[in-house]
Amino acid sequence: MTQNSIDIHALLVHMAQTSSEEDFRTLYLLYYAPLYRYISLYIHSAEEAKELASDIFIALWKQRGKLPEISNFSAYVYKMARNLMMNSLRTKKGEPVDINDLPIDLFAGTASSPEDDIISEEQMKNINSAIEALPPKCKITFKLVREDNLKYKEAADVLGISIKTVEAHLATALKKIQDKIRNK
Repeated sequence: MTQNSIDIHALLVHMAQTSSEEDFRTLYLLYYAPLYRYISLYIHSAEEAKELASDIFIALWKQRGKLPEISNFSAYVYKMARNLMMNSLRTKKGEPVDINDLPIDLFAGTASSPEDDIISEEQMKNINSAIEALPPKCKITFKLVREDNLKYKEAADVLGISIKTVEAHLATALKKIQDKIRNK
């Protein structure tokens, strides 16, 4: 089951009209893993990333009646994820956060535009292709740190290299990924 093989808008309309748990389950199966992966790129605690991804679906269920009004659902849920991550990171860093600045309604002001399309299926393919094209040492280091959420020291211990070498491999990996994506 892929996002392309299902009419998301029809699914959202049916779910809004009938409160169908089956439709919600389908939506969850389509979006949970990609959202979790996206959140994991920024939130290095697996438990916190899972919690944030789950929070998105709780909000979606609560607001299911409004979902058919959304023109680009994929962009919408990724924007929700980004907003939740930003709030989480801000709170973690101990920066003062004004309660009036926090979104009470996750659906407020989230009309999507082309600029809001954070990650499309094509972009994900390009990113994955760029990762797979990395030199072996860079690729392993990148996956350990970015996908498996290991700290630099832990990755260095696993690979038997110094922390500075981990940093160098990551810098090389990120530059190569950025270059490949820009050239597409």
